[in-house]
Amino acid sequence: MLLAAACTIAAPSRASFRPRLAWEPCPSDVEIQFLSRHRCGWLTVLQDRSKPKGKTIRLLVVETWPVGVAPLPGRGFGFGTNLGDGYSHGSAPAGATRLRRINVALQLRGTGHSQPSLACPEANAFDGREAGRLSGDASLREDFLSAVKACRERLVREGVDPARYDLESVARDTEDLRVALEVDRWAYLNSYGTSSRYLFEYLRAFPGRAQAAYLDSPQFPHVDEVTTGVKATRHALDQLFTACAADKDCAEAYPDLATRWARAIHRLKRQPLKGTATLDAAKLLRASRFALGGDGPEQAGLDLTLLPATIAAAAKGRISGPLAAALEDTPLYCAGYRPLCVGVGDRGFSLGAYLTVLCRDQAPFIDRAALSTAVGNDPAFRELVDDHPYLAACKVWGVAPANPVVARPVHTEVPLLLLIGQFDSYSSAREARQVAATLPRAWVVQVPGQTHNALGFSDCPIGIRNAWFRDPISPPQNTNCLDKLRVSFSTAPEQGGKP
Repeated sequence: MLLAAACTIAAPSRASFRPRLAWEPCPSDVEIQFLSRHRCGWLTVLQDRSKPKGKTIRLLVVETWPVGVAPLPGRGFGFGTNLGDGYSHGSAPAGATRLRRINVALQLRGTGHSQPSLACPEANAFDGREAGRLSGDASLREDFLSAVKACRERLVREGVDPARYDLESVARDTEDLRVALEVDRWAYLNSYGTSSRYLFEYLRAFPGRAQAAYLDSPQFPHVDEVTTGVKATRHALDQLFTACAADKDCAEAYPDLATRWARAIHRLKRQPLKGTATLDAAKLLRASRFALGGDGPEQAGLDLTLLPATIAAAAKGRISGPLAAALEDTPLYCAGYRPLCVGVGDRGFSLGAYLTVLCRDQAPFIDRAALSTAVGNDPAFRELVDDHPYLAACKVWGVAPANPVVARPVHTEVPLLLLIGQFDSYSSAREARQVAATLPRAWVVQVPGQTHNALGFSDCPIGIRNAWFRDPISPPQNTNCLDKLRVSFSTAPEQGGKP
């Protein structure tokens, strides 16, 4: 009955077009990530499902088997990482093995190897130029917007309709893949970071197609990422100040960190620091959000453990070495706007895919009053929002607003496990608890000492998730291991900063 229902939902386009799945050798950079059983394929679907004879697109599919154990019946499906990022498959065998299911990943339309790509090399040309400039630099902003416009014009000439790379389209791709694989229901769904917006849209559009879902560091469809970012960053900073005060070494080295933060913001607002990198109030906020929302508390570069020392240095008018390096080595308009920035020169991000979801599915539905309340009178947050480069880019990306339903809460009976790091500045535990309170089978696990990657650095939350899957209609049990998790802040003198 599910298969028949799925065919009925998309009947207008399938009258003359049927999605195709063909298994082929994996691309070399995907193949090299595996030592265990896997296979790759290409799902061919319509770019615009209202045009049965229109342009088709090809989406890379990767299936991964558990290692050393026979898979249980059913397949799991993952929506990948943060919006616009390509899917890395290196951890797929471990996930498949822990849950004893064949895992299916789809490189979402516009990203990774999927064709066409909505990456914008026109904008990549400006990577590295932001470090020495003040926040909101007008000439750099104009260069960026011109590059976004040029990217869009090139894609349109190539027959790409950017509006067709939105949440609804990805949800329908996922359903087409389920039907092509002859899967009755996904054994589980999962998402990481902001890709949760795809997962929630799939649950909305295709109820009953999954048995359970777990979401690592999720955002929620009824709150745009700009407003979420302000609220989550405020909460993460509060958690940082409290954790430092509770840590003997941190408290002795940096007493009253909250006051030092306010002093640094006030000082940088009046007089930015200039060197190989320029630091102003908004940049300190962005860099701090980058550390709080990083890939673990000890990510490469500026990380959570170094943040108290970095704030203390800024309050004294100095830029710490890790902070200077972070400002110099992140792509244009990434740190503080998008999670998990990689170094300058990486080309794994699809700006166009990110912009379509932001500009079509989120920006038109921003509650400006709620956003203004969240910002308050804080000058750094106000500058961060007023100078938001991606909201400015929406004016040239040129995609019409989606159906407003995409920006409404999702009501589902599918069991959900929401895992969020204590210091995550991109995902709000407070919002997660509010969402869970409205759903019959949703539970929140906050992971102490963790940033944006709640499952990435401890066996404790992984074990909680694995045990929960044995009985997903009940809340997670045996979470005592969380009590042992904490972060150790660095108080090394060399982190104090350079004049």
